[in-house]
Amino acid sequence: MRRLSLVEVVGLAWATMLGFVLITTNRRLVVRPLSVQRVMEQLQAWLVLPHVHIAKPAIRTLPGVVSFGRNASIIATAVVPDAQ
Repeated sequence: MRRLSLVEVVGLAWATMLGFVLITTNRRLVVRPLSVQRVMEQLQAWLVLPHVHIAKPAIRTLPGVVSFGRNASIIATAVVPDAQ
């Protein structure tokens, strides 16, 4: 996370961001899982930094990411298996 506080350009891949959501919200993986809303707020905070961008974005705007987060409660329930 420290790298995101630097001024060096950082590209976040969708797979990485979704993995962050899956891991940090999964009760089986972390003692105190975060809410999907909190994780999406963190992603949004990173993505508004001028040196952070989505690598090859599938959703081209920040509102698209926020919208995804609002509809991502299924991720937190671990109903969606890891397809990677």
